[in-house]
This record gives sequence, structure tokens and C-alpha cells, in this order.
Amino acid sequence: MSTKEQSVTLLRKNKQAQVAAFNAIGMTDVTENSRASEFAKRIKWAGGLLDICLAVQRYSDKSYWYFTKEEWDSLTNENKMKFIKRGLRVRAYGHSFVLAANDCYDGDGNVIMAWGNRKNVEDLDNRNCGTAYNDFKGAENTELILASLSGTTGSQGVEGAPAAEAAKAYKAYTQEYDGIEDTSDWHLPGLGVLLIIYKCKNEIQEALEYFWSSESLLCKATTNHYYWSSTEYTNEYAFGLSVHYGYISGSQYKETKSRVRAVCEEV
Repeated sequence: MSTKEQSVTLLRKNKQAQVAAFNAIGMTDVTENSRASEFAKRIKWAGGLLDICLAVQRYSDKSYWYFTKEEWDSLTNENKMKFIKRGLRVRAYGHSFVLAANDCYDGDGNVIMAWGNRKNVEDLDNRNCGTAYNDFKGAENTELILASLSGTTGSQGVEGAPAAEAAKAYKAYTQEYDGIEDTSDWHLPGLGVLLIIYKCKNEIQEALEYFWSSESLLCKATTNHYYWSSTEYTNEYAFGLSVHYGYISGSQYKETKSRVRAVCEEV
């Protein structure tokens, strides 16, 4: 084998090893056909915050777009009016999701609500602190919670699953926008996603204030607001997180009232 052939073989083996490493941490879209020039960005993404973008939908064809602050500022006001704001896309620690710009409200217009009643949620795994940190199955969890708890009333007087119901019902916009309806699969995030939000809270807060010109209670509350996750601890308890302080509570009774911030998958 010539020196050139040896070099090509070595480069191929190195790329295969890098692809395997990315796949092992959940970046399954990376293949041997992926450009090696993108790997540096992937490494940054795997180990921390890659970027935060404004998530929008275009009026003309209902397609989904993502803009950094610099890209958004480069648009004329006329071009900005061609898009509807959906939320913030966060790409960090190997995961990507769209975060709602506002907290959710329950059916009575309350911003704080119970997780649900203490009835058993079928097929939803109870997690300890170690496994809860790696729960990124918010969409799946939410569907299981709704299937088991909606329409039921627990001994504590809580009807259904208020937190999951509010997250599922969230809309970034309605049909008032020229017939365009938000059809995103908004859901209650797993604790793993809430932890990413906490780790990137300063950058997320800055982006929320930049794109919506208002202060969000998500990361800048002066009091200890907890947000519900879809991660269950036991039949009686579920996990909550103070995004401002980083306190995790696995011992919050499900009837305790906390805030809800919905997320959805990147489209």
C-alpha cells in the first residue's frame, strides 16, 4: 500500500471513529457522508451552547425558518413582516428544541397549576435523580400523562393533568394570522431539557428580551419560581426545576402549583 493510500485509509478510519462518537451522544444524523468541516461545530454543540435562534414561520408557504440575531437584524422591516414568531430554537449539549416565548395558562387563566393527580401514569417510568437528568422524552411523556390522567379526579381534588394539558394546548399564534394556525407539537419538557435551559439561562433570557422586548419570568425572576417537567418521580411526586436558581425538586407533590413553559421539536 502506498503512503497516499495509507493516509486515505487512516483519514477514513478517523472519520468513522468521530461519526461513531457523535452517534453515541445522540447525534444520529451524523454519518460518514457528513462533511468533516462541520465536525468542529458539532463538538461545540455536544459540549455546550451552539446557538439560539428566533424560530419563525413564513406566511407565503408556511415553511419554518431560524434566524440568529445578526441574521434577523439584516432583514428589512418589510421582510421581517413576512414571518410569524414561534419561539426560540436552542441548540445545546447535543439537543435541539424550540422554547415557547411565554408561560402557559390553564383553562381558568392561571399561570401556576398542578402537575396532576396521584393516579398511576401507565408506561411512564418513575425516575430517580440520576436518570431524571437524562430525560429528554417530553413529547412521549406528555402523551402518556394525558392518556392516563385526563378526565380523572384524584383524592386531592385535582382534575386531570393541568400542566401537561396547558403545555399541549399552547399556541404561539392562532388563525388570526391570515389563516395560519400553529400546529407545532408543544409539550411539557423532560427534566433534561429544563436543565439545558438552566445552563443556558443568561443567553436565553437575553434572546427573549431582544426578540420580544419584554422581561420573561423564565430566567430573570427575583423569586424562586419552579417550572414543571414531564418527568415523574413516583405516583405521588414529579420533578420541578427553578430555572433561575437551578434548584431541582423531585419531592413536589403532583398537586403543588408551579409554572409551565412548553417546548416542541425543531422542524
